[in-house]
Amino acid sequence: MALTGMIGQARIDCGDTDEIDPALTDDIYQSFINEYYLLWHQKVERRTSEVTPTDSGLTYTTGVSVLTTTPTDWIEIVEAYKVTGSGVVFGTPLEIMDPASILRMQASDPAPGTPTRIAFTRLASSSTANVGKWRAFVHPIPDTTYYVGILARKWPVLLGSPTDTPDLTELEAYTVARLAAAKAAGIFGEDQEFIGNILRDVPDQILSQIGVPRPGLKAPPYEERAA
Repeated sequence: MALTGMIGQARIDCGDTDEIDPALTDDIYQSFINEYYLLWHQKVERRTSEVTPTDSGLTYTTGVSVLTTTPTDWIEIVEAYKVTGSGVVFGTPLEIMDPASILRMQASDPAPGTPTRIAFTRLASSSTANVGKWRAFVHPIPDTTYYVGILARKWPVLLGSPTDTPDLTELEAYTVARLAAAKAAGIFGEDQEFIGNILRDVPDQILSQIGVPRPGLKAPPYEERAA
């Protein structure tokens, strides 16, 4: 289902189908749909993507212990490997540590060698071109050229054109449209029963994962929600 179909379905679900006087514009529905589309990939379908050193930018040369990744669409890094070439993803696993620990190791043991550990942190930047990039620290400090392959979770590309199709199954697209419809209905003042009717076919597990309470039920504490 393309974006235009998802907007149409959301309008049907919350009764906002008056062509002359809609409660919300298509742009607002698009924003809600994109919000839940992102949450779907972050919370529900936590798929991984294989990233080669060529695509990640993680090719370490002699004496270089920190690099900035090329991609800007990573949610998180799941696994990292020391690999044999720039087009390879899987190899010898690297231990993923926190950046502070790696930096302490680099300072206390600057002797070059074969990297066995790596740490990642989001790059702090206000530059549009750099927002979303990560910094990757390795230890020991490389004594020659090393390549790092990555398994990462990625953000989907936001839906912008009416013909854009989300990376979802048809059923998932309908579910995202219902979530957007429920948010829209709440904004223009519909009651809990009305909103609950929109969400009646959305499984409790999905609502819990995304952080949307079932209308009429108290939301669980944040720490008890499913990841």
